[in-house]
Amino acid sequence: MDQKAEILIKYYRENKSQRAISREMKIFRTTVRKYIKKYKSKCEKIFELQKNVDGDKSDMLALVDELSSSPTYDTGNRKKTKLTTEITGKIEDLLMQNEENKFLGRSKQLMKKIDIHEKLVDMGYDISYSTVCIYIRENYEVKKAFFS
Repeated sequence: MDQKAEILIKYYRENKSQRAISREMKIFRTTVRKYIKKYKSKCEKIFELQKNVDGDKSDMLALVDELSSSPTYDTGNRKKTKLTTEITGKIEDLLMQNEENKFLGRSKQLMKKIDIHEKLVDMGYDISYSTVCIYIRENYEVKKAFFS
């Protein structure tokens, strides 16, 4: 059974508290509260739309579809917790060191992304390799366009 539906059944049919549901299902109480709150607000909107007999039924059907859909998450606005300004400064220093080595002709001493990550870990920073790669790709790698 869908987790969202299971929460709503336990809350409304079995008359369990939000805390009991969160303990039983081993999920955060805020998640339980969010699902119940969204369900209540959508039910109120449906009730208001039912009062308006002349209105279009498509709005009501859209709300019913939303009630039965799986939850969505907005990941676009999340803050990067591990990538601090201190770490970005260290990455920039290491990349500047790479540029100096490249300018001086020391091509064998250039650090790859994995080397930069290992150096950061050796310095005591807790950061993943993929985070380092994404930061370098977004800020330092030039996107090339090929025209024929």
